Amino acid sequence: GSFVIPFLISIAVFIIILGMVNYVRQGDNEEKRAEARMFIMWGVISVFIMLSIWGLINILLKSFNINNQVPSLNSIFDRMRV
Repeated sequence: GSFVIPFLISIAVFIIILGMVNYVRQGDNEEKRAEARMFIMWGVISVFIMLSIWGLINILLKSFNINNQVPSLNSIFDRMRV
């Protein structure tokens, strides 16, 4: 569970880098440069949104002392028997 967000952020950073490479490589083609700018812009926006949501969730978890561990099936079944 804890590797999903960093994995998504790394994909977004890869998209930003890919957009930068395409922007430099397509110096003479304005249409391709515009497409590369869109890749960069959406990559930056997605990284910002993911980090903001991740930070907000962590702030809420720490503010309310919420344990975000997934309970084991044994503990769930033990509660149901009582």
